[in-house]
Amino acid sequence: MDHRTQMIIQSIAWSIGIVFFLVMTYAIFSNNSKPIEKFTVVDQYENCSVIRYTDPTSRWHYFLKCS
Repeated sequence: MDHRTQMIIQSIAWSIGIVFFLVMTYAIFSNNSKPIEKFTVVDQYENCSVIRYTDPTSRWHYFLKCS
């Protein structure tokens, strides 16, 4: 393999590495998704609030909170 071909292959490898690094950095730091709220008031029933609790497996559980 001549010197020119070796330099071209090395340049392509470095370019792929830099692009991969930039894509991974963007993916890590651009996570702008809103966190899931665990407790949310979803309705009213008589003098009570209907609360929805979202557990870590994303299942919903409902309960009443009365003052």
